[in-house]
Formats: sequence, C-alpha cells, structure tokens
Amino acid sequence: MSRFVLVTALSGTGGWISLASLAWLALAGLFGGWLWVRAARCRAELRGSEERFRGLFDGSPVGMALCAADDGRLIRVNPALCDLLGQPEGDLKQRRLADIVHPGDAGSGAAVTAEAASGLRGVVTRELRLVDAEGAAKPVALTAAVIRAPDGRPLRLAVQVVDVSERLRWEADRQRIQADLAAELERAGEKIRAERQRTTDLVGMLSHDVRQPLGVITGFCELLLDGWESLADAKKRREVARVSRAGTAMMHLVEEVLTLTEIDEGGPLPRPSAVWMAGAVEEAVAAQADGIRVDVEPGVAVLADARHLQQILANLLGNAHKYGGPQVRVQVGRLDQTQVEICVADTGEGVPEEFVPHLFERCSRAERGVAPTLTGTGLGLYIVRELVEANGGTVRYEPNRPSGSRFVVELPTAPASLIADPSDKNHITALP
Repeated sequence: MSRFVLVTALSGTGGWISLASLAWLALAGLFGGWLWVRAARCRAELRGSEERFRGLFDGSPVGMALCAADDGRLIRVNPALCDLLGQPEGDLKQRRLADIVHPGDAGSGAAVTAEAASGLRGVVTRELRLVDAEGAAKPVALTAAVIRAPDGRPLRLAVQVVDVSERLRWEADRQRIQADLAAELERAGEKIRAERQRTTDLVGMLSHDVRQPLGVITGFCELLLDGWESLADAKKRREVARVSRAGTAMMHLVEEVLTLTEIDEGGPLPRPSAVWMAGAVEEAVAAQADGIRVDVEPGVAVLADARHLQQILANLLGNAHKYGGPQVRVQVGRLDQTQVEICVADTGEGVPEEFVPHLFERCSRAERGVAPTLTGTGLGLYIVRELVEANGGTVRYEPNRPSGSRFVVELPTAPASLIADPSDKNHITALP
C-alpha cells in the first residue's frame, strides 16, 4: 500500500529540514490569517465611521457640502443645504460652489475657497449671500476647511453653511430701535433747548418791554399828581393821553404773552363762528390811529374765532402803522366760493429781502432798516401766523408796489347755514 508524502527530506539534510519548512508554513498561515482578520476589522470600522459621518452629514440642521478643491464642484450636499436653497440634490451636484454665490459676493466666495485651499488657515469663515432657486439672496455664514490627500495635496473642501437671515433681521431691528431712540432723545433735547430759549426770550422781553410802559405810566402819573392844580388843561390831556397809550401798549403786551403761552401749551384752540368782516374790520380799525382806508366787500363772512380774528387784525394794523407809516389800507373780498382774502398794506420801506424768510419766526426782528430803531417783541407776526393757521387759513408777505408791504390772510368762508341775517353785519353765529 502506497503512502502520501507531504514533505521529503533533501539528500543529505535529513528530517530536520522537513520539520522547519512545515513550521514556517504554519507561521505564514497564522500571519496571513491575522492580517485578514485585521483588514476585516478595519473595513468594519471604516464602514461604521462612514455610516456615522453620513448620519451626521445628512441629519445636520446646518447646510453642509463637500467640494472639489480644484474647481469647487459640489460632490455631495446634505438635505439642509437643499432646503435652504430650494433645489434638489441632483441639481446642486451639477454645479460649482461659485455658481450658487450671489454675483455681488463672488469675490468673497472665491477668497474663501482660495484661502482654505492654501492651508494658511485651518478654517475660513465669511458672511456672504447665496442664491436660491427663485434668484433671491440668502445671507449665510460660510465656513470652509480643506481635506488633504496623503501626499498633502488639497483634495476636498468641507463647507458648512449657516443661515444668518434671522440674526441680520434682529440686528437691523436693534439698529432701528437704537436710531429711533437716538432720534427721540434728540427731539427731547431740542424741545428742552427750545423751551429754554422761549423762557430766555420771554424774560428778555418782559425785562425791557414791560418796564418801559410801566415807567411811563408811573412817571406821568406822579407828574400829574404833583402838579395837577398848576397844570393847564391841555397839558393835563397830553400827559393823560401818554399814560393811556402806555397802558394800551401794556395791554397789548399782556395779550401777546397770554397768546404765546396758549401756543406753547399746544396751540390756540379756536371756537369757530360766522363773523361778518365789515363789523370785524370796523372794530379793529377803531382801536388804531386815524388814516386807515377800508374797502370791505359787502356780505362777506368768515368762519373763524372772533377773538382770534380781532388779534390778527390788530397785530397787522399795528405792524403797518409802526413800520410802514400813516398810510395804511385794509381790503377784504371773496377770493372764491370757499376763501376770503384780507389784505393789510402800507407804503413804508418794506421788509429787507434777506429777512423775508424769517418774517414769521418767533422773536425775529430785522437787523437793518427802520426795525432796529423801534422797540418791539418780535412776536406780532409769529402770533398772526399761529392764529391764522389754527383757524384753517394761511398768511403771506408780498412787496407793495411801488413801496411798502402787503400781508395777505386767507380764511375759510362761513357756510350759509351759519348766517342768520345778512343785513346784520355784526351778527355772529357760533358752531354747535
């Protein structure tokens, strides 16, 4: 019976050589098996790592992408990035990173990829805009990191995209609130400064314009008391007239201060009524000096506060006499079916051209011409404007040809339903 021989000894070596060969073969087999087991274990670990990466990549709420380092081609994108841009994965994987960057931020996008691929910094982040499927800009924070091959070559770019729209909205809201607060503080500061200026103006006015008429009244009253028995009647009448004029000026000043206080507290509150202009002008002219020409269209009535209207006329007539000389003319007529025009004109030197824009400002007085030579508060025309506008009208200045000034007031015409008897020129019917 023949036998199967696994190993035979070489001539002259004996059995020891056969046993050594067998041992080496056994060791080689064991080493190969160990290598196979180790490779299988590495493959399993690699599969587990890939699965974990895939789970993190696909399940991340933050947009993520893998790009080719050389041309920025999108190799892989996660669902969050697809949702952000409103595009399916298949469409995005056909594009490059530069294709989804807003044209206005193309330079920033290129700088991110170039800087990341250069390896000068481990991670590069920029805020820029991407473009979604509808062409709308999406503000994002884009972070890129380079993945290198074993030989050090840039192989991939790992890109992370975070939507910063909400943060930018919060920042815009914060800046808007800060700007509104700053503006409100500025308005409050301006109001405080204006209040201080008004107080300063009022104190300055009272210290000068109140003291003067009071001094006249006191001085002439003392003179009259001391020499009443020895003074001639003409002298007495002259001095009493001076006291009366000073008292009238004082009353006018008090009226201006009270009106100014009313304006500062929120504006004059008119009580509109139907006022016949013939009676109103007659009453206003009677309180002024002689020499005023009056031309009032018959049957004209305005809708205004009667007290305010008297103060408007008194200020304009007094202003015309004071700065324009004795020749003053008042004209009243219908401008149209809804407006009445009141014009007070004088033949003085007129208003200096550079002062016209400031004519109706508070406490303003011209620095040349006749104005600096006369006393005044600078409140008359300011009060006229406030009262006219409070009653729904307008006031303006016009040069009077060939010389002088014209102040034109327009007020609403009184409705026919408020006029009870057109023949009664002084009749006033108040609104209900």
